[in-house]
Parts: sequence; structure tokens; C-alpha cells
Amino acid sequence: MTTKHNAKSARANLWVAKQRAAEAMSAPQKHAFEARQRSLRDATRAARALAAQAERAAKEAAEKPKPDETAEADVPAEDAKG
Repeated sequence: MTTKHNAKSARANLWVAKQRAAEAMSAPQKHAFEARQRSLRDATRAARALAAQAERAAKEAAEKPKPDETAEADVPAEDAKG
């Protein structure tokens, strides 16, 4: 068997196990389980958004010139002497 087939088979087995577990749950258990799944999904989505925001901020900070560099560049040579 190939690795691809093993992965596909594992996903199928997991899906079947989830379906059987869902059928065995009572309605309140099922609602609580679904709520936890939504909560985890929302938390994952929020974490990815924060990571993307931090990455964008880091890129912007890397692209901006440093304050010391701009301060020295803005002062004409004559003013700097005296």
C-alpha cells in the first residue's frame, strides 16, 4: 500500500468513527460537542488572523526607515556644522 492510500484510508476511518460517535450521542451531548467544535474552529481562525496581522506589521516595520536614519538624512550638511 502506498502512503497516499494509507492516508486516505485513515481519513475514511476517522470519518466513520466520528459518524458512529455522533449517532451514539444524545441530543444535549451532540449540541455540546458541536459547540466545542465551533469554539475550536473560531479560536483557530482568530489565531491565524492575529498571526497574519503580526506578519504584516513586521513587514511594514522592516520596510520603514529607522528614525535615526531619517533624522540624519533630513539635516543639511551646513546646518549640521554650525
